[in-house]
Amino acid sequence: MTEWPSAGCIEFKSVSAYYKSQPSMPALRDLSVSIKAGEKVCIVGRTGSGKSTMLGVLLRFVDMNGCVTIDGIDIESVGLRTLRKSMEVIPQDVYLFSKSIRSTLDASGCFCDDELWAALDAVGMKPYVSNMSQKLDTLIENGGSNMSLGQRQLLFFARILLSKTKIILMDEATSSVDPETESCLRRVIQETCSKTTLLAVLHRLQNCKSLSCAHEQELKAVALTSTDFCTGIQTLVPTMDNK
Repeated sequence: MTEWPSAGCIEFKSVSAYYKSQPSMPALRDLSVSIKAGEKVCIVGRTGSGKSTMLGVLLRFVDMNGCVTIDGIDIESVGLRTLRKSMEVIPQDVYLFSKSIRSTLDASGCFCDDELWAALDAVGMKPYVSNMSQKLDTLIENGGSNMSLGQRQLLFFARILLSKTKIILMDEATSSVDPETESCLRRVIQETCSKTTLLAVLHRLQNCKSLSCAHEQELKAVALTSTDFCTGIQTLVPTMDNK
């Protein structure tokens, strides 16, 4: 299978998800939703409503019934390695391994220095790295302990920009960063991810505004409600109708 996904369309069809520890208690129940290529979708709901489970289903971390397709291909028919390489996940706390900034951005050595600097510039990290004595060859301490959480997030996002992925999953990725870093991530999403499908787990619907693109009608939300430890889908709704 070459160049999959090519667009980033995602569809959940009557999906119920279960964790092995509680097989009789679905974390998601009968979820059906269609996400177009390039849409920015906020997944909102209370704690335990199934927000992160929805991302887990896409990555095949949890057992499920029903069907999930990406660009019309059932994810169950795709190898696990291929599936997970087709998406980029930005967690709440980014962990960086002990290697150079260059290797962190480009593990396979596919990009030239100009491309690496362009990615760093896009996320506002170029001045910081330029001031380091070894610049791109600066060693990151294990876990990224010589960088702030915000800097780790931005460096991670620079790597994603280089990968040109069609699908980005964000699990409360901006909840612990400072306002300046959040503003920078918002700008990067607006300017460089117009054709990328993005699913972002958030606790509050009003926070969806931080992911708004140039065309606000592209921003949607999936509202999940917790009922007897199960989850029901409300709808895909424009965020401007849910202020």
